[in-house]
Amino acid sequence: MSEYNTSRNKLIIREYGRNVQQMVEKLLLVEDYQKRTEGAKAVVKAMAQLSPEPKGSRQSSTLDYWHKLWDHLFIISDYRLDVDAPFPKPVRQEKVIEVPENHYRKDKIENRVYGRNMAQVIKTVADYPDSPQKKMLTRSIANYLKKLYLIWNRDSVDDQLIFQQLREMSGGKLVVEEDFKLANTRDILIQNQTKKTNGKNNSKRKKRKKNKQQ
Repeated sequence: MSEYNTSRNKLIIREYGRNVQQMVEKLLLVEDYQKRTEGAKAVVKAMAQLSPEPKGSRQSSTLDYWHKLWDHLFIISDYRLDVDAPFPKPVRQEKVIEVPENHYRKDKIENRVYGRNMAQVIKTVADYPDSPQKKMLTRSIANYLKKLYLIWNRDSVDDQLIFQQLREMSGGKLVVEEDFKLANTRDILIQNQTKKTNGKNNSKRKKRKKNKQQ
């Protein structure tokens, strides 16, 4: 009768496969300490074939590599294996889930369409001294704001709205000259759509490549 995956023990470390895990499970049943130790060494060698050490590794890296294999052996045995190992037996680590402190809401985002990072860029450039460089950056930021705006709002946008929002977000320090024209709305929409399509195609190619490797 075949053994279905649903009736098998859960794989503890997948990279070594089920055969290695079954070898370790059988090793736990060996009563003789010496034979159990010899068996453990054989299992570690099998693990090394399945997960070989990178070529050209230094001696210190080699020690770390074998130390890792022995640690994995004990982990697969649920820390129950008692053998004469060349490295100290690892201690079971209790999983402690740490919830990182959430700083997200401590400062208000003035305009969620543009995001926190863009707001920070605007504040940084706003503090620059007046110069041709600052004027050039102001124009670039205005064009980028329009591009971001059109990602979420597919309809046409009035350039004056972008200028107004830039002025408000910079505290009045970034002002675009009246005769400056932003990039054409139609061109931006085409660029956004092309980028979106390319992103989907790249994702599909990666998925196909991953499936072939498997």
